[in-house]
Amino acid sequence: MEASPVMLAIWWIAAIVGTLLFLLAFVPIMPDRQQQRNICIAPVAGAAALVLYGIFRHESIATLLPMYTAIVIAFPLGLIGHRRKMKENLRDRAENGPSRENDPSVGSTVQVLVALFACGTAALVYVNL
Repeated sequence: MEASPVMLAIWWIAAIVGTLLFLLAFVPIMPDRQQQRNICIAPVAGAAALVLYGIFRHESIATLLPMYTAIVIAFPLGLIGHRRKMKENLRDRAENGPSRENDPSVGSTVQVLVALFACGTAALVYVNL
């Protein structure tokens, strides 16, 4: 699939907006500066992984941008309705260490997985049109 320059520009904007949404959703709930810095690395690591995938599979940026955008938007969607509890769990985990009480709930885990599946499927359908 060869994207027009306009569509490519739209996907760049979508990727940037998606990254900002990810950061706005996750940075404030991290309990300390170190974890805030670590969560900021996640979009960069995801982009690097997709670039490496694109290099080895000879995929174009027109294919990679929709995939990146879908993945980076799926995580904030998976957080909807679970943000406060996740913030409490992360704070408890930072103060007291990992325990069963501060593990993510089954509902939040399922929501993240469904969001990843839905967004990933939408991106794959778009890319293969």
